[in-house]
Amino acid sequence: MDSNLTLINSTISGNESISNVGAGGIKFSNNLRFEPIELIISNTTIANNTGVDGGGLRIQSDNSMLALTTVNVTNSIIAGNAGGDCDLVDNSISIEFDLNNTLIEDGSCDATLTGAPQLGALADNGGSTLTMLPANSSPVVDAGDNTGCGTGLGIEIDQRGELRADGACDLGAVEIQYNAPPPPPPEPEVQIGAIKGVFLMLLAGLYGFRRTFNRA
Repeated sequence: MDSNLTLINSTISGNESISNVGAGGIKFSNNLRFEPIELIISNTTIANNTGVDGGGLRIQSDNSMLALTTVNVTNSIIAGNAGGDCDLVDNSISIEFDLNNTLIEDGSCDATLTGAPQLGALADNGGSTLTMLPANSSPVVDAGDNTGCGTGLGIEIDQRGELRADGACDLGAVEIQYNAPPPPPPEPEVQIGAIKGVFLMLLAGLYGFRRTFNRA
C-alpha cells in the first residue's frame, strides 16, 4: 500500500503473500509517491499471517522519492506471523517509526515488549466480526497506554463494541471483560434463645439422670 492508512480496532489474520518482498498482513511503502504518507495502527491485532519478509508488518522506503514515511503503532499486537512479525526496510533516512505500548512477539523492529500474547484462535467472541481473544494471563492485559484509547479518540470501545477498562486498557483489538466474582454467602445467624434452650435441656437431662441413680 502506498497511500495514507489508519487502522483502529482491527484484526488482520490468516493472510498470505507469495511475493518475494511481500507481507501477509500489511506492506506499507512510499516507493510510488513523492509526497509524505502516514500509517497509523492503534489497538489492532496482526497475527498468524504469512509472508517472505515481515509476515505481519513490512515498512519500506525508497530514497529515490525523498518522501517521508511516518508510521505510528500504538497499543497493538503483532505476533505469530510466518516470515517474521515486523520488517523495517529503510533505503534512506525517510522513515519515522514510532512503536508505543505494542507487543511484537519475536522482538523485531526494535520492540521492547515481546513474548507470546496468548491469543485464542480467530473466532466469534461477540460483535459482528471475528476476533482473537487473549487469555486472562496474557501480558497484553492492562498493558496499554490510556491516552491511546481514551474517550473522544474513537477507541473507547474495542472491535466488538465492548467498552474498554477504566484502568489501563488492553493491547490489541479486544478488551478482556472481567466478570466480578459473586459475593460470598452470608454468615449463618446465631440464635441465642435456641442455644439457651438447648443448654437448659441438657441440664435438665443430667439432673434427671442423677435423681434416678440415687433412688436405686
